[in-house]
Amino acid sequence: MSYLKRNIKIFVSFGFVHVLLLSAHFFSLQKEEYCPGKENFEDETLGIFVQGGFVQKKTDQEVVIRAKDLAFIIQFKAKRDLELKVILANIHPERTIVEVPEWKLDFSSQSKNQGFFFLSLKANTTQTISTHFQYPEEKNSKILIGGDAEEGYFSLLKLRTKAISENPLFLLIVGDVVDKGTKFRYKMHQDFFDTFPFPTFAVIGDGDLDKNSFHKELPLESLFSLYHQFYGPIPFVIHIREQWNILGINNLYMEPSDIENLPSLSENLSANKILVAHVPPFDPRENITEKKQLIHGAPFLDFLLQQHFIASFYGEIHSFISVPLENHQIIITGGLGKKLPDLSDYHFVNVFLEEDTLKFEPVFSPLNTLEEWLNKQAFWWWSWFYLCYWNSFWRQLQIILLLFCFIFLPILYKLKLMQFFKRKSLPNLLPELSLTLPLV
Repeated sequence: MSYLKRNIKIFVSFGFVHVLLLSAHFFSLQKEEYCPGKENFEDETLGIFVQGGFVQKKTDQEVVIRAKDLAFIIQFKAKRDLELKVILANIHPERTIVEVPEWKLDFSSQSKNQGFFFLSLKANTTQTISTHFQYPEEKNSKILIGGDAEEGYFSLLKLRTKAISENPLFLLIVGDVVDKGTKFRYKMHQDFFDTFPFPTFAVIGDGDLDKNSFHKELPLESLFSLYHQFYGPIPFVIHIREQWNILGINNLYMEPSDIENLPSLSENLSANKILVAHVPPFDPRENITEKKQLIHGAPFLDFLLQQHFIASFYGEIHSFISVPLENHQIIITGGLGKKLPDLSDYHFVNVFLEEDTLKFEPVFSPLNTLEEWLNKQAFWWWSWFYLCYWNSFWRQLQIILLLFCFIFLPILYKLKLMQFFKRKSLPNLLPELSLTLPLV
């Protein structure tokens, strides 16, 4: 029995150390610094301008440029001699080409949609870097659009497998990337979507607003600060084959004057235009007593028709609904992480863009009863998912050890099953293992 007590103490102490390690990792995320999420960035050493992206992070040794289009241009203006590691995030690794022959993107980073190269700059010099997107030989382009990812765990995990098998140009989320806007939730979700081997773009939804800015006398723009840090400026335009333009806008808290200014965003776009936003112009559901009260209504719909948008995609309503209008198609696809019962399952929409034709089809992924219950235990499952599954093998090992120390070991002791460990070969082996396993 003394042997058993001694090893329980060792395992509990070992588990306590790992609790401290996981806690330290969590708090380190809170201190991680992000730039304001703008196309222009300047400090005492360097000025950066990005067309089609934004500066997400900047330190003395490296800079992270996150793409908001398939191709983009970066201009560096050095104020002193610099050696920088330039990380290009949210790109398509197989199709993004840096148009400078002596530089080559290295894709050995952990995230599947990132590449990097090293850049030397002399003081008071300017260096411009352009990227080119190599389209597949097929005439049509496939993209994926979905909304309201929020904190669905199993639904996103299952949809991820289907999304990768579709091999699209990119995934576009029509708002509510997270459920409550905090840095930790944004970080978890962005790290998850960075495991896709293609870019993920997003417009802002009400779930993405900085929850710490509510109920404070702050400017409206402060509600959007976390979104800008992780997904950059909005509005933005995604260009596809010089034939299609996708305009992403923020239509939260819109005033009539904001709708009047919308035509200026689309007047220079090509004839084949698509709009993506979070809130649809009306609630198309039938036979329901409480429809969502959407504030934009007729003026917003008039803008879509007058500017000849071929289609528009929205979230907000957690379902798949398609509404054909005259020369326009409204598609509501709010089912990545939440759904409305009896209307549709979790889903995204496959969108096929040919020269002048748009076709679409939903891809559904139902969950069984157990998966549905686990999907609703959102925050804790996402915490486990981020800290362990996607980080590294050692994170997984830490959780296994914690479970063993605090759950399985007491159960074994309570049920008096520890007699199993009194075999001749194990008593000397277990203390060695408990003392030699790595602590990181």
